[in-house]
This record gives sequence, C-alpha cells and structure tokens, in this order.
Amino acid sequence: MINRLKWKFILINMILITIVLIITFVAVYVSTQQRLIVESMSVLQRTISEENHDEPPKESIGHKKEPGFMPMSTFLVSLDAGRNIIEAHGPLFDLSDEESLRDIVQVGLNNDRDTGIIENADLRFLKQRTGTGMKIAFVDRNIEISTLSSLIRTSILVGIGSLGAFFFISLFLGKWALRPVEKAWEQQKQFVADASHELKTPLTVILANAGIALAHKQETVQKQAKWIEYIQTEANRMNTLVDNLLFLAKNDDAKPQVILSRINLSDTVWGALLPFESVVFEQDKTLVSEIVPDLYINGDEGRLRQLVGILRTTPASMLMKRVL
Repeated sequence: MINRLKWKFILINMILITIVLIITFVAVYVSTQQRLIVESMSVLQRTISEENHDEPPKESIGHKKEPGFMPMSTFLVSLDAGRNIIEAHGPLFDLSDEESLRDIVQVGLNNDRDTGIIENADLRFLKQRTGTGMKIAFVDRNIEISTLSSLIRTSILVGIGSLGAFFFISLFLGKWALRPVEKAWEQQKQFVADASHELKTPLTVILANAGIALAHKQETVQKQAKWIEYIQTEANRMNTLVDNLLFLAKNDDAKPQVILSRINLSDTVWGALLPFESVVFEQDKTLVSEIVPDLYINGDEGRLRQLVGILRTTPASMLMKRVL
C-alpha cells in the first residue's frame, strides 16, 4: 500500500509540474510572439513615415535606434488611386521581378484588414491610405519565425530536462513525505496485533467460565458465583484494556502513564492466575502454582497484571508453576 501511495504521489506531482511548465512555456511563447509583432509593426510604421524613399529606411537595415530593436529588412510599395504600382523601395525584395511584386501586393490588397501576414512569402504588411492612393510596407518575418522556432525547441529540451530532474526529486520527496505515513501504518499494524493479544486472554477466560456455568444449569447462582465473578473480573479488565487502546488510538504519540506504588506482588499474581481455573478445568488439565506470600515491590499494578496474563498464556502455561 505504501509503495502504491508513493507512486501515486509521484504521478500527481509530475502532472502538476507538467501543467505548470506548459503554462509557463505558453506564456513565454505568447509574450515573445507579441513582442516580435510589436517590433515588426514599429518597423513598418517607420518605413511608411519615411519621406525620402531613395534609400532604404535606416531603421529597416539594422541601425539600432532603441533598446530591444531587432534589425529587419523592409520594402515599401506606393500605389495610385487605381491600385497600380507607381514606386517600390527597399533592400528586402527583388523589385525588378514585377510579376512577383504584383502578386504580393495583390495579396495585401485582398486582405480586408490594414495589417496581416503573407504566409507563402514570410512577410508581414501594413497598409496606409494616402491622398492620392495607398502605401504598403512589407517586413521580413524570418527573424520572427526563427526566434519562435528556437524558443519552441529550447522549451521542449528544457521541459524534458526539468521533468527528468523533477522525477528524481519526486522520488526522494515521495520517500521523505511518506515516512510519517509508513510509520503510522506500522504503528497501526502493531496496535492491531497488541489489541488482539490483549483482548484474547480475557475473552478466553470469559468464554471458559461461561461454558462451565452453562454446563451446570441446574445449579444455583450462588454455587456458580466463582465462575460469574471470574467473568466479571475479566470483563472489567477487558473494559480497561479497551479504554487504554482507544486512548492510544486517539493520541498517536501518547504513552500510558505508569503509576508506581508499593503493591503486594503475590496477591497480584494470584488475582491474575485464578480466573484461569476455568480454562484449565475445561481442558482437563492441572494448574500448579507456588507463590511466595506477601512479596511487596514498587510497580504499576495494571501493567504487572498484564505481564502475568502474557506469561500464563504461553504454550507451557496450562501446566504452570510460578515460583517467586
């Protein structure tokens, strides 16, 4: 059970860590993507706002103007009112290839939005209407694509490495975290064993005395008082044991309080031994005892009674001789 619990703990831990890593990587990916889009749009805006188009816009050929700015290649196309190309500037595209240029511009014009991407050419565009026509700026998306692809590869490698490291950490944490559970489980098994052992003795005596009483139904209660008293004595002892066991069950680290006092050990042994007369009688055996009278010691009477009960239920106890 403990082993299954450990692997269940590891599985839950790995699932939670995987979810956290996925959320983190997705957040980083979306954040990086948005930053790259913002930078591309900034480059497109500056490209359109350039008044002199005889030379490529300085921002578009990689001159660093602000922190975090990425060098991107651009080109600008000017259209007249009839959507005909009248001018094109920029280092990104081979402007002499008029057919390809018209195809790219047409894709941008067909898009209802002012900005978008052209997948087959890896371009991002921005349209701006002018008094006599329209300007369309294009920027290369290769840096954006390569950056996001590199981020995905890095995230996968980091994720696999992190999951492997967390797996071994979870193995260690599983053993460490389940130590109290394992200890409690062992204590529970020991508790059940102790409870069974402690309760078996008085139950044996009660059943034996009850059997003798039932075997002589014709006799009066007075004649069978000894057996009834033994039953009562063992029932009271069993009640005390149950109270002690319940106390231990409610208090994991609690230990029964030991009360030392001067007691007559001889009487204690006699009191623990006599109820077994019925058990010996039913099994047609002889109970022999030799106890020194008036032997006093300092001890816990209840624990000493339990000790004598344990000794008298050993295999050799049916023919028993106690010399103190």
